[in-house]
Amino acid sequence: MDRAEQAVADAKLVEAYKSGDKGALNQLIKNNMDLLQMRAGRYRSAPVPFAAILGQAMQLTAVTAKKFDPKSDTRFRTFLDYHLRGLYRYVQQNKRVDRVPEHRLLQVHRYESQKSLLQARQDREPSNQEMAEALGWSSSEVQQMEKVLGQRSLAASGLENVEAQDSAQARFAETVDLSYVGWTPQEQLVYDYSVGAHGKPKLASVPEIAKRTGLSTDAVYRIKRKLASELDAAN
Repeated sequence: MDRAEQAVADAKLVEAYKSGDKGALNQLIKNNMDLLQMRAGRYRSAPVPFAAILGQAMQLTAVTAKKFDPKSDTRFRTFLDYHLRGLYRYVQQNKRVDRVPEHRLLQVHRYESQKSLLQARQDREPSNQEMAEALGWSSSEVQQMEKVLGQRSLAASGLENVEAQDSAQARFAETVDLSYVGWTPQEQLVYDYSVGAHGKPKLASVPEIAKRTGLSTDAVYRIKRKLASELDAAN
């Protein structure tokens, strides 16, 4: 697809997204992923995970699409490139995440994904022993992770304060955007309500998620299992 063709395609996708088609945003991001990766790549040496910076670039794409006038003479890609300057401010504001080792964030993500998977399968909170068996961890490792996640313990994670922990968890959640853009709108909603992402409240109950999304409880269970399996396999 040449530049002129992409300009037309992007303009149509922006119109569709503004009309409520979330899938159009996913395609818009894919069409311009090379630009997002190039701009995010400028900050690879920054003390912020690259995946988090790329996730922010995707969010800026959504914000930019809302502002863009498809009938203007400006190409969306040019408009987006201008607004991606906001990545500099994002990196400056989130430098503190370098206190959290990348492998530690992956452990947290794997733990939460597996817990979500077991909860979906059993329709109840998994026990520490069940979590240990599923992850191949010791009971003490599971207890330590629960302490970090449930009680906001700072010693176990090496973080210096609650604000830093919250920031790290928020940054880590953004790494999922690499998979998020390929999910269906229903899958995105289930994920958002399951973990409290993208402005949605975190709901522990599958029936609550079903009510908010308009899906059946069986459909929510099925989607949660699919996403949890995908995310666990990715890490």
